[in-house]
Amino acid sequence: MRKEQIMESGIKRYGTKKVRCSALPRIMACPASAGIPEFPMDVAGSAAALGTAVHAVLAELIARQGEKDESGITPESIDLFRQAEEHGVEADELRRLTWSGWRMWEQIEDRIDGIEVELEMHSIVGHVDLRGHADVSASVCGKPGTVFIHDWKSGWKEKGYLPQLKGYGLLRLLRDAAASSVIVSVGWLRTGILDVFEFTRDELVAFGQELAGIMGDDCPKFSPSEAACEYCPMKMQCPARRELMVAAGRDLLMISGALVQDASSTEITPSMLVSLYPKSRMLKKLIEEYESHLKAAAEAAGGSIACEEGEISLTECSRKTITYAPEVMAQFMTPEALESLRPTVTKTALEKAVSDSASKGQKGVRKEACFAALAAAGCIEDRPYKILEYHASA
Repeated sequence: MRKEQIMESGIKRYGTKKVRCSALPRIMACPASAGIPEFPMDVAGSAAALGTAVHAVLAELIARQGEKDESGITPESIDLFRQAEEHGVEADELRRLTWSGWRMWEQIEDRIDGIEVELEMHSIVGHVDLRGHADVSASVCGKPGTVFIHDWKSGWKEKGYLPQLKGYGLLRLLRDAAASSVIVSVGWLRTGILDVFEFTRDELVAFGQELAGIMGDDCPKFSPSEAACEYCPMKMQCPARRELMVAAGRDLLMISGALVQDASSTEITPSMLVSLYPKSRMLKKLIEEYESHLKAAAEAAGGSIACEEGEISLTECSRKTITYAPEVMAQFMTPEALESLRPTVTKTALEKAVSDSASKGQKGVRKEACFAALAAAGCIEDRPYKILEYHASA
């Protein structure tokens, strides 16, 4: 099939609808989520800032590969502290993810040619104005007719992301009439895993037709789920999600009531408990979102909000971030205990390692001395955070 075969006449009936490839996993799972919300909200959260920062750094590194000198181009060629400050993210986290991406890039770079970074693509697919941003686009060495797309992922490995990759692949093929297939690679920066897929032109054209059919449906289907709803701009106004939450709450209350009062009065089977798990995850996410909004409201109100029933207030706490420092920690524990702390160190694990290595009557003293030594070496950072506390009216 040629490009013009998916430029269907539906465009005249419906008009074009803009869709970004990043939204395709959600739209293909829940077509009704493609609607335009009455009250637009930013649902990406703070994780988006880190993703933006690491994408910007890797794009600059790849674009600068032509600068050949004795040391070569590495993530340290970029002022990562400046980038972290500009994007409002942790410099250490940015450095770790950037190096992860750079190691994956070294596996790819010799196999592709004609590299383009930060390529914005769009094309009319049926009555859909499909748009996507390719982190890297290129041709594949030794494979005429095959083009290449690469995408960085700064989050944890997701499910159901293939529609996004197919969207990128379709847009890339529509730019090159001679191309017969596209290889799409995905670099998962947190795990260091590189996933690679190859799609033929026929497969991607069929995907484009499926998307055009979904977007042209006058009665789109609602399919609320934890994955589909998480970043959906429609979720605050979605009637299907609201109904699912109400039903889930009723089911969970019924089960908890039966368990507390008399387990024999209502048969609670293992399969019943398992069947409610997906709904319980959505309720958990909803509660987390509610608490986030409540914290923001309390912060804006000066730290507390009172009502007839009681008062909610924010309480300052701190969390210790401990750098792994074997030269300091080795003074307070056995080599086996020291080894158990890798690769990250928590306060609880450190206390246990010191306690297990100390003689009787010395556990408290040794723990105190260890924390003092680490603090003196600059290996402990107290990070403040706030928790909600509720006080009922008398």
